[in-house]
Amino acid sequence: MPARVFDGRRFRAVRRAADLTQAAIAQEVGVLEPAVTRWESGDTTPPPERLPRLAQIVGQPLDGLFPRVGLPDLVDLRTDAGYSQKDTSAITKTLSPSPVRKAEGGKRRLSKSLVPLLAEAYGTSTAELLAAQERSFGILVPQPPRLDDNVGEQSQMQIDVLSGLENAGIRKVALRAAGLSTVSLETVLSVLDEVRQEQGLPPIVGQDELGRDTGRADRNPMS
Repeated sequence: MPARVFDGRRFRAVRRAADLTQAAIAQEVGVLEPAVTRWESGDTTPPPERLPRLAQIVGQPLDGLFPRVGLPDLVDLRTDAGYSQKDTSAITKTLSPSPVRKAEGGKRRLSKSLVPLLAEAYGTSTAELLAAQERSFGILVPQPPRLDDNVGEQSQMQIDVLSGLENAGIRKVALRAAGLSTVSLETVLSVLDEVRQEQGLPPIVGQDELGRDTGRADRNPMS
């Protein structure tokens, strides 16, 4: 997990520049003043889910004050949204945070029904959350592009397919396809068809998940 970097001396300087006392910081984040003292002295570091609030209090951007190198996994998305692992049971409406804990630990992927709930709570897209999940399982994947409302339906179909894939290689292909336009997806599918043909694999007949008619059997043979 590429945890954010907390520099106690830098935070102290920013706090003082904002004319805030340690007591004021402690009150805002719900801790005792000695905890803030230990953070700034470098004896301890704040829980990662408190960093967004700390940055907000002193009027600094999260990425600027507490930078992170690398792409986020599920733990990063959760803590960037200000949630502890225990908080997630209220989001997922489960009896315990076990589903999130297992996904964050790379033991069991989230069920399809939980993905949009967590994505909304974390302020991210479902494609970004699924990509972060792959990183939690040790699979390095690029960050998918942000999707607008015009491609929401297409994105959901892609996510439905991706959520059901268990083969790591296939998941990597699907993750890279998330967010592409219909024309771009057609190009990708055409390349895959050619590769299948070169390897002697049978063609895919019928309509695939993206609504692309790859078959010829249902067409009028006289046309």
